[in-house]
Amino acid sequence: MDATLPGARPLNGPEPISRNRFPPGDAIAWSRPGDFVLVSGTSWRSWVISGYQRLRARRPEERPSACWNHAALVVRADGSIVEAGTAGVVFQHLEKYRDEDYHYVAIPATPEQRRRAVRFAVSCVGAQYPNLAIADIAVSMITRGRLRLPVPRYDLCGSLVAGALTCAGERFDMPPRDMMPADLAVHYGVAPGS
Repeated sequence: MDATLPGARPLNGPEPISRNRFPPGDAIAWSRPGDFVLVSGTSWRSWVISGYQRLRARRPEERPSACWNHAALVVRADGSIVEAGTAGVVFQHLEKYRDEDYHYVAIPATPEQRRRAVRFAVSCVGAQYPNLAIADIAVSMITRGRLRLPVPRYDLCGSLVAGALTCAGERFDMPPRDMMPADLAVHYGVAPGS
C-alpha cells in the first residue's frame, strides 16, 4: 500500500513522502539508503516503549502512533539497516522484520542528503546501549514522567533515525535526541493500520 501526505514537511527532494505497510509475513522487495522503517514489535520491551510513548504524547490524537516502538535507518539498497537496541547500535537487515508489522517510509531527499544520513548512522555503529535504558523508560512511564533513573544519557532507535535525518537537512519540532518512533510517525504522517 502506498500513501502520500501532501502537507508533510519534506526534505529538499522532488518526490513526496510515501509510506508502505508490510504486515507480518510480507517484506519490501526494494530499499533506498536514507529511508527508514517504523516497527510495531511485540516483545515486552516493545510494550514498555509503546506505553511510555502513549504517556508522553502531546495531544490525544498522537497516542495511536505509540504502536510504533522501533525505528531503523536503511543504509544500503540491499536492505541493510542501522538500528539501536539492547545490543547497541548495530548493522542488521530488513529481513529481520518479516514477521513484524512495519512501515517503510520513503523520504524525499537528494542523493547527497541520503549519503549524509547514512554517514551519520554508520558512524554510530558500535555505540553501547545501557542496560538501564528500558528500566529508565519504565520508571518514567509508571511515575508519569515525574521520576527518571540516574543513568547516563543514551540514544534510542528514534533518536538515531532522527539524528541521521537531521544530518540530511530535515527539521523536527523537538530535539532529535529526544525523539522516539512515535514522534517520527507523527512527523511523517504514518498512521497505524494504513
